[in-house]
Amino acid sequence: MSDIVLRPAELTDSDRLFQWRNDPQTRAASRKPGGLGRAEHQAWLEDAVSRPDRQLLIAEVDGVAVGTVRADRGDEGCEISWTVAPAARGQGIGQRMVLQLVAQLEGRLWSEVRSGNQASSRIAESAGMRLVEQKEGVKYYVRDAR
Repeated sequence: MSDIVLRPAELTDSDRLFQWRNDPQTRAASRKPGGLGRAEHQAWLEDAVSRPDRQLLIAEVDGVAVGTVRADRGDEGCEISWTVAPAARGQGIGQRMVLQLVAQLEGRLWSEVRSGNQASSRIAESAGMRLVEQKEGVKYYVRDAR
């Protein structure tokens, strides 16, 4: 399988990210399971690509976008989140892109995963995060600072 390349997201990725974000399986696994309108999504993307504390990356294999991974930096470390493109699910893409991102990060990492999302739980664990709490349908994973 070809290597994954992570590149910064751009405004030209808007349609792709909008489709992935509103995919029914993605929405079911999201902290905010309702769909988003185009204007709301566009405002979010414009903010996301301009923020110095956010790293929003598109994962590509052989030039084809297969997912997105994000690191939001704060005083206590980084919150990690990810979405695998619907057509790329079940191929280990999520794990590979998250591992590539976390290899570049120092400090404490954490992620919130909906309780029924076994694939994302496995990804969080493969990235060295451990389950520290589960409440109200969300699992909280943490990797202490290295």
